[in-house]
Amino acid sequence: MNKRKKMSKGKILLAAVVGSCVMAGSAFAGEWKASSGGWWYQNDDGSYFASSWQWIDGKCYYFDQNGYCLINTVTPDGYYVDESGAWIVDGVVQTAGETAGSETGTDALGIFAQSAGTYYFSSGAGGWGTALTLNADGSFEGSYHDSDMGSSGSGYVATVYYSEFQGRFKNPVAVNDYSYRMELDGEVAVDRSKGDYIEDEVRYRLADPYGMEVGHEFYLYQPGAPMSALPEDFINWIRMHAGKSSGDLPFYGIYNVEGGYGFAGEK
Repeated sequence: MNKRKKMSKGKILLAAVVGSCVMAGSAFAGEWKASSGGWWYQNDDGSYFASSWQWIDGKCYYFDQNGYCLINTVTPDGYYVDESGAWIVDGVVQTAGETAGSETGTDALGIFAQSAGTYYFSSGAGGWGTALTLNADGSFEGSYHDSDMGSSGSGYVATVYYSEFQGRFKNPVAVNDYSYRMELDGEVAVDRSKGDYIEDEVRYRLADPYGMEVGHEFYLYQPGAPMSALPEDFINWIRMHAGKSSGDLPFYGIYNVEGGYGFAGEK
């Protein structure tokens, strides 16, 4: 996610100017800075990146919740960064457009066409669910509903919470043989034209789309991905859809990193 926060000027101790950027993500002009807590990257508007991956000067860096670049460690989502903070695979720094064993930018856009279809987010219990239909260009539309048969009142005998939404994923980057990292382009747009209304003795109440109400960073997993290597949150949500799997994911899946939500594709 591109969570951007304001930073106090007193935190700045020194700066290293970064050259022109070649990014898989959105371009934010700025410069590297350092304090006693470590290195961080300040954008021209004074904001900084936090809890997210960012391509800067052709290399990919992870910034923690406080905005500091992680160095010589494993990131929260399981990838390695070297002593400079750059993402590495088998000791090799990965660069935009030249990532070993992966695709970036327009070369990776074909993954949307391959994985186009409807994805489902639900627990299998209760009358709620979210369906998201991914299109070949990365755009998507979907709907959410949750039935509350115990909520009644004047003119209605039940309540349904609903949402219709649309948006677009962008910048897919292959991180290994079975997963792509991608970003939400802007915000999810919710159709609020109907608002709350009563129809056929059912009250319909507009709600946020559960599963897509938060999040900027997403992962797209391909069929055959080893489930043991996927995030536990994702597995917990899609487990009932997977059935008696052999240990490999039997369908495409979408993981909302910030929400910890898992969407299961059609088999």
